[in-house]
Amino acid sequence: MNFLIDGQERRFADLVQTIREGNALAFVGSGVSKHAGYPLWGELVEQLAQCANVDLTSEDQDTDGSRQIQIVQECKDRLTEPRYFDELRRIFDPASREPFSLMHVQILEMPFASFPTTNVDNCHVLAKDNVRQGSIASEWDVFPVFLIDRLRERRILYLHGKIENDDRIRSVVLARSEYQVAYNPNGGAAREFLLYALRRFDCVFIGYSMSDAFMSKVMEEAAAVLRLEQQELVQQGRKDFREPRHFAILPRHMKADGSTYVPKNIGRLLSDKEIELRELQNQERETRLEKLRITPLYHRVVHENYASLNQLVYLLNRQLVTDIRQVPT
Repeated sequence: MNFLIDGQERRFADLVQTIREGNALAFVGSGVSKHAGYPLWGELVEQLAQCANVDLTSEDQDTDGSRQIQIVQECKDRLTEPRYFDELRRIFDPASREPFSLMHVQILEMPFASFPTTNVDNCHVLAKDNVRQGSIASEWDVFPVFLIDRLRERRILYLHGKIENDDRIRSVVLARSEYQVAYNPNGGAAREFLLYALRRFDCVFIGYSMSDAFMSKVMEEAAAVLRLEQQELVQQGRKDFREPRHFAILPRHMKADGSTYVPKNIGRLLSDKEIELRELQNQERETRLEKLRITPLYHRVVHENYASLNQLVYLLNRQLVTDIRQVPT
């Protein structure tokens, strides 16, 4: 498994066993849809900024993504709502790319309970008719309506809305005002779903940077609530509970000589000082994930080649699904 960072084999085995038990949710991020030609989060921010003539600065790539969310808000305000949605339809036009990637199909085939995604493209829906093992629910949930009592029915859930050619595009969660509604502490639909999922299911994050400030806040809440719940169970003499197991599949950028590096910033190169700061922030992220009870599983990315994610998902699929496809190139 040379696509994994050394020493990760035990974590990979634990991930396989966790998925096999059937209580895991597959949270799919933009890193998976990138393989079908859709933009990563940072690339989407760049494209919207270009459309709205918003200049990006050296401070616009913050580690928790909060500044980028504000940039999208500025783009939305400057473009006005009708053109903002038109630009989103253009950027996510399925006619200009593959309908889905092989990874979408391979993930849907695995024995996950359901498939939440913060992506707004149609890849999951288009891929579901190509699975060879395990049926997918014919209907899917779109923000702000999530059928939590049907989460074990292998449903697709669009936590941040979905790009369609109708009014439902207005449910997308990309700009700050949209995030504030979705993650409102007083009943925001995305917040309530994530808080529930993290406490009652094993969660596997695939294709995420784990830098979303709003999601991170909910993860902190969920970890705190879990600690309290477990303390109460211990006081009651209960020892039969199992703590949810969460995993984040993350890239570790490597050079050919095996040394690590930090990928480029939005629209510009990073200085040596900024690279040092980014490396420190990566270490801080790992510490934060540990506090959030999320186990990172790192795949090796050499010079921006993300084929290692394909290989990791393929091997997961191979160990969990009976009918095997060819090894991805």
